[in-house]
Amino acid sequence: MLKNFGQQIRVVREQRNISLNKFAKELEVSPAYLSNLENGKTDSIKLEVLWKLQSRLQVLGLECTEADTEFQYRLNRVTHNLIQLEKHQPAFANYLLEITEKGIDVYLKS
Repeated sequence: MLKNFGQQIRVVREQRNISLNKFAKELEVSPAYLSNLENGKTDSIKLEVLWKLQSRLQVLGLECTEADTEFQYRLNRVTHNLIQLEKHQPAFANYLLEITEKGIDVYLKS
C-alpha cells in the first residue's frame, strides 16, 4: 500500500511544483526519507507525518487502492476537484466538464 501511496504523493507534489527538499522540510523529515516513501522503499510511516501529508496535500480524502494506477489516481483527484469547484463556481465546473466530454467524443469518433 505504501508504494502506491508514495507514488500518489509524488504525483501531487510535482503537480503543485513543490521540490522534494522543500516538501521534506515542511513535513519535518529528511529528503532521503521522503524520497524512500515516494519510491516505495519504506514499509512504515509515522502517524505525525501522515497527518502532515493529509493537511498539506489533501491526498487522504481521495479513494485509492493498491491496484490504482497514476492515471486512476489523477482521474479521482480531478473528479473530486470538479465536485468541489461545482459548489463554488458551477458554471466554470460545467464548462470544464463539457470541454472534456467533447474532447473525448471527438477523439473516439476519429
